[in-house]
Amino acid sequence: MSAFVSATDTFTIAYDAQRELLRACWLQPLADEELQATLLELLTAAQRYANCRYWLLDARRRPIAGPALRRWARQVLHPQLYPALGGPVFVAFVVTPGQWPAIENVAMDQHLRAAAAEEVFPNYFEDEPTALNWLRDQQKHD
Repeated sequence: MSAFVSATDTFTIAYDAQRELLRACWLQPLADEELQATLLELLTAAQRYANCRYWLLDARRRPIAGPALRRWARQVLHPQLYPALGGPVFVAFVVTPGQWPAIENVAMDQHLRAAAAEEVFPNYFEDEPTALNWLRDQQKHD
């Protein structure tokens, strides 16, 4: 059963107690500053729910992070996650086929390596069941 943590016209967060993960969904494209606020809201929600380190993020209605947001994540968000939540964070993004060009490139590869160095492990999927299976596998091996 999911408990809604936060819901607005642009972004929702729910805690899925059965799967022990946070679910979030962007309902429309947002400016980088607004995306930053939603990501910090996710961190707050994770702390509220037993330092939840497994996140299922539906990004199908927003663009993939560009250089400025990736830089902010590396400099501001990622360094906070491990200390705040007490372990590595696993993030499954659900995306559309049209978003893959923004994911499969050298700049994103460099971002993902930098994230891993901070114990943040994002991964991208085109469907929720596959994303949930990956998160479940991470939970088993954590």
